[in-house]
Amino acid sequence: MDQGVAQRRQRGVGLVEIMVALVVGMLLITGVVQVYTGSRTSYMLQDDMARLQENGRFAFYLLAQDLRMAGYFGCRRDVPVTSMLDTTDTVFQFGNPVTGYEGSASGHSPALPVDLDLTDVDSGNDVLIVQRADALQTRLTSTIDETSTSAVIHVEAGHGISNGDIVMVSDCEAATVFQAGGSGAGPGNPTTVIKNTGQGDPGNLSKEFGHAYNEDSAQISKVFTTVFYVAPGVSGEPALFRKVNGGTAEELIDGVERFHVDYGLDPAGAGRVIRYESAADMSAAEWGAVSSVRISLLLRGRRDNMVDEPQSLLFNGEVVDGADRRLRSVITTTVAMRNRIR
Repeated sequence: MDQGVAQRRQRGVGLVEIMVALVVGMLLITGVVQVYTGSRTSYMLQDDMARLQENGRFAFYLLAQDLRMAGYFGCRRDVPVTSMLDTTDTVFQFGNPVTGYEGSASGHSPALPVDLDLTDVDSGNDVLIVQRADALQTRLTSTIDETSTSAVIHVEAGHGISNGDIVMVSDCEAATVFQAGGSGAGPGNPTTVIKNTGQGDPGNLSKEFGHAYNEDSAQISKVFTTVFYVAPGVSGEPALFRKVNGGTAEELIDGVERFHVDYGLDPAGAGRVIRYESAADMSAAEWGAVSSVRISLLLRGRRDNMVDEPQSLLFNGEVVDGADRRLRSVITTTVAMRNRIR
């Protein structure tokens, strides 16, 4: 009798046991959710940090690639450059290797030239212009007379110059910039470049070079004027853009909240920078003395609520308060202009 009662008492689960099981289950689920949430937040934070670092490295790589070659128009530092292009646009004026415009709430200083045609440029950020010749150069195979009106320039095969390219012929004494009007055809690579008038945009004013280029010392290459600036990107985020020779704007990286440039001056040409100035503080004569450039970027991540409170960061000597809880980072680099260092 007692054994039967004991068996009946073991059937089912009591209310207390159910409640204890529910509590334990809820604690386990809560723990799992917390671990998942913490892991996900940590992953997103690490992902944003990695993106900021990657964007910074990529931007500096592209900027440094142009800046290191800035002012390279021949085999010495101050080769005089003559432009035969039929235009007065800023990007085709070859006076200084670099030029800048400092951004502020009231606009750019000096005033930004209208012909740069920078769509939706952010007036609060700097604009940087860099001019250089291509590292890939090809030798001439015949001499160009100073007053020659021939449209044909004979060069070695494999020059890579196409119709419409902005091109430079240079030696250790002078450099002449013009627009290529076409390339000669033949087996293998073309061996001629055409310099003509009445073709292309902007085109050329004359067929004459104004300087004799000897086949033993002269070379031909493409020449680039690159404009770097900040404007709204495809995603709606502020982005760093570049335009080459007045062409189509190309978005480089997004999340660029601030872009500032300082210019290292070497007035004596002694190979030593004595001070850095912003574009607004530069005189017209000082642009020719720039031998290094210091670039600062304030980058922000795409995700909000990544930090406990808005960050306050030191940028260009001022404290910048974040408007939200996105992850932000300030990165700075200095690039020496190799052609300007003696």
